[in-house]
Amino acid sequence: MATYSATSAVAVARAPRGLGKRLELSLGRDWQAAWAFYAPTAILLLLLVAWPIGQAIYMSFTKTLGSSLQIGPFVGLKNYIDLLTDPEFWFPPGLTLKFTVPAGNFKPTTWWLAALLIHIPKTPTQFLNFFNTTLVGWWE
Repeated sequence: MATYSATSAVAVARAPRGLGKRLELSLGRDWQAAWAFYAPTAILLLLLVAWPIGQAIYMSFTKTLGSSLQIGPFVGLKNYIDLLTDPEFWFPPGLTLKFTVPAGNFKPTTWWLAALLIHIPKTPTQFLNFFNTTLVGWWE
Protein backbone atom coordinates (compact mmCIF):
# COMPACT_ATOMS: atom_id res chain seq x y z
CA MET A 1 0.00 0.00 0.00
CA ALA A 2 1.32 3.38 -0.96
CA THR A 3 1.47 6.24 1.49
CA TYR A 4 1.28 9.86 0.48
CA SER A 5 2.99 12.70 2.20
CA ALA A 6 0.85 15.65 3.23
CA THR A 7 3.47 18.06 1.92
CA SER A 8 3.29 16.75 -1.65
CA ALA A 9 -0.18 18.20 -2.24
CA VAL A 10 0.63 21.69 -1.00
CA ALA A 11 0.66 24.28 -3.78
CA VAL A 12 2.74 27.39 -3.44
CA ALA A 13 0.60 30.48 -3.96
CA ARG A 14 2.13 33.22 -6.07
CA ALA A 15 1.32 36.86 -5.53
CA PRO A 16 -0.69 38.25 -8.46
CA ARG A 17 1.35 40.37 -10.82
CA GLY A 18 0.39 43.92 -11.55
CA LEU A 19 -0.72 45.11 -14.98
CA GLY A 20 2.59 46.87 -15.64
CA LYS A 21 4.60 43.73 -14.90
CA ARG A 22 2.33 41.55 -17.08
CA LEU A 23 2.60 44.03 -19.96
CA GLU A 24 6.36 44.11 -19.57
CA LEU A 25 6.55 40.31 -19.69
CA SER A 26 4.36 40.03 -22.79
CA LEU A 27 5.35 43.17 -24.74
CA GLY A 28 8.93 43.70 -23.64
CA ARG A 29 10.87 46.07 -21.44
CA ASP A 30 10.14 49.23 -23.41
CA TRP A 31 6.37 48.81 -23.83
CA GLN A 32 5.70 52.28 -22.39
CA ALA A 33 7.85 53.94 -25.05
CA ALA A 34 6.12 51.88 -27.71
CA TRP A 35 2.71 53.10 -26.55
CA ALA A 36 3.98 56.68 -26.58
CA PHE A 37 4.79 56.26 -30.28
CA TYR A 38 1.66 54.25 -31.09
CA ALA A 39 -0.91 56.46 -29.32
CA PRO A 40 -0.76 59.41 -31.79
CA THR A 41 -1.11 56.99 -34.69
CA ALA A 42 -4.10 55.29 -33.09
CA ILE A 43 -5.79 58.62 -32.37
CA LEU A 44 -5.16 59.88 -35.91
CA LEU A 45 -6.46 56.63 -37.38
CA LEU A 46 -9.57 56.89 -35.23
CA LEU A 47 -10.19 60.46 -36.36
CA LEU A 48 -9.54 59.83 -40.05
CA VAL A 49 -11.35 56.49 -40.41
CA ALA A 50 -13.79 55.83 -37.60
CA TRP A 51 -15.28 59.33 -37.44
CA PRO A 52 -16.43 59.49 -41.11
CA ILE A 53 -17.79 55.94 -40.92
CA GLY A 54 -19.73 56.77 -37.77
CA GLN A 55 -21.02 59.98 -39.30
CA ALA A 56 -22.14 58.13 -42.45
CA ILE A 57 -24.00 55.56 -40.37
CA TYR A 58 -25.71 58.33 -38.41
CA MET A 59 -26.60 60.23 -41.60
CA SER A 60 -28.14 57.08 -43.07
CA PHE A 61 -30.86 57.40 -40.41
CA THR A 62 -31.63 61.01 -41.39
CA LYS A 63 -33.23 62.68 -44.40
CA THR A 64 -30.06 64.36 -45.64
CA LEU A 65 -29.96 65.01 -49.38
CA GLY A 66 -26.69 64.29 -51.17
CA SER A 67 -23.57 65.69 -49.60
CA SER A 68 -25.34 68.65 -48.05
CA LEU A 69 -23.67 70.33 -45.10
CA GLN A 70 -26.94 70.43 -43.17
CA ILE A 71 -28.05 67.15 -41.66
CA GLY A 72 -31.75 66.61 -42.18
CA PRO A 73 -34.35 65.37 -39.70
CA PHE A 74 -34.07 61.90 -38.15
CA VAL A 75 -36.25 59.34 -39.98
CA GLY A 76 -35.05 56.08 -38.39
CA LEU A 77 -35.19 52.94 -40.52
CA LYS A 78 -37.38 54.54 -43.23
CA ASN A 79 -34.41 54.94 -45.60
CA TYR A 80 -33.53 51.25 -45.27
CA ILE A 81 -37.14 50.11 -45.70
CA ASP A 82 -37.45 52.26 -48.85
CA LEU A 83 -34.20 50.85 -50.19
CA LEU A 84 -35.11 47.21 -49.59
CA THR A 85 -38.57 47.60 -51.19
CA ASP A 86 -37.20 49.36 -54.29
CA PRO A 87 -37.03 46.98 -57.31
CA GLU A 88 -34.20 49.03 -58.86
CA PHE A 89 -32.03 48.21 -55.84
CA TRP A 90 -32.37 44.44 -56.44
CA PHE A 91 -31.54 44.52 -60.17
CA PRO A 92 -27.69 44.78 -59.86
CA PRO A 93 -27.33 41.97 -57.27
CA GLY A 94 -29.58 39.76 -59.42
CA LEU A 95 -27.52 40.51 -62.51
CA THR A 96 -24.33 39.73 -60.59
CA LEU A 97 -25.72 36.35 -59.50
CA LYS A 98 -26.87 35.57 -63.05
CA PHE A 99 -23.30 36.10 -64.25
CA THR A 100 -21.20 34.66 -61.44
CA VAL A 101 -23.08 31.40 -60.84
CA PRO A 102 -22.72 30.11 -64.44
CA ALA A 103 -19.16 31.48 -64.70
CA GLY A 104 -18.21 29.90 -61.40
CA ASN A 105 -19.44 26.52 -62.62
CA PHE A 106 -18.16 26.82 -66.19
CA LYS A 107 -14.47 27.28 -65.37
CA PRO A 108 -14.00 24.22 -63.10
CA THR A 109 -16.01 22.08 -65.52
CA THR A 110 -13.80 23.18 -68.40
CA TRP A 111 -10.64 22.45 -66.38
CA TRP A 112 -11.97 19.01 -65.44
CA LEU A 113 -12.78 18.16 -69.06
CA ALA A 114 -9.34 19.33 -70.18
CA ALA A 115 -7.69 17.18 -67.52
CA LEU A 116 -9.89 14.26 -68.57
CA LEU A 117 -8.80 14.67 -72.21
CA ILE A 118 -5.16 14.69 -71.18
CA HIS A 119 -5.48 11.71 -68.85
CA ILE A 120 -8.00 9.54 -70.83
CA PRO A 121 -8.70 6.72 -68.36
CA LYS A 122 -8.96 3.32 -70.06
CA THR A 123 -10.75 1.28 -67.39
CA PRO A 124 -13.67 2.12 -65.07
CA THR A 125 -11.30 1.92 -62.09
CA GLN A 126 -8.97 4.47 -63.63
CA PHE A 127 -11.96 6.73 -64.33
CA LEU A 128 -13.18 6.42 -60.73
CA ASN A 129 -9.69 7.20 -59.42
CA PHE A 130 -9.53 10.24 -61.71
CA PHE A 131 -13.04 11.30 -60.70
CA ASN A 132 -12.24 10.99 -56.99
CA THR A 133 -9.01 12.97 -57.21
CA THR A 134 -10.37 15.78 -59.39
CA LEU A 135 -13.98 16.39 -58.45
CA VAL A 136 -14.33 14.99 -54.95
CA GLY A 137 -11.06 16.55 -53.83
CA TRP A 138 -12.04 19.85 -55.43
CA TRP A 139 -15.38 20.04 -53.54
CA GLU A 140 -13.92 19.20 -50.11
